[in-house]
Amino acid sequence: MEEVIYYLELKNQYYEKFLSVTEKFLSHVQRDEWENMDYFVDNRERILNIIRSYDFKIAELFQKIDIGEDRLENYGGRVKELLERREALGKKIMDQDLALIGRIDEVRTETIKELKKTQETGQKLHSFSAPLENAKRAKAPKDI
Repeated sequence: MEEVIYYLELKNQYYEKFLSVTEKFLSHVQRDEWENMDYFVDNRERILNIIRSYDFKIAELFQKIDIGEDRLENYGGRVKELLERREALGKKIMDQDLALIGRIDEVRTETIKELKKTQETGQKLHSFSAPLENAKRAKAPKDI
């Protein structure tokens, strides 16, 4: 059971690292600094893979160990504490992800507005330049 607790502690450390990575990237994004997005996504994926590996190790350990009532009493409090910590970290991560998604949505909306404005400007310029081009064509000598 000590190994299970060890892996639960490691999982929480990696949840904390996940939280830290997300927090750092979110602070960059709020300043419109997007250049590290690939690194951020890759780093989070690596952390998630490590957490999954600990889940598999814990599952393997549970298949091998006999959990009697006395062992549960000895370790139950510590396991509960670690699971509560993981839940708190999960909530913080979700809040950060929602903030990140909100910022991405803001930038997307701003970009769409700018694209529409550019398109409208292009159409206005085209409508002004069309009569000039028609006049140039009318004045141009015709080849016979």
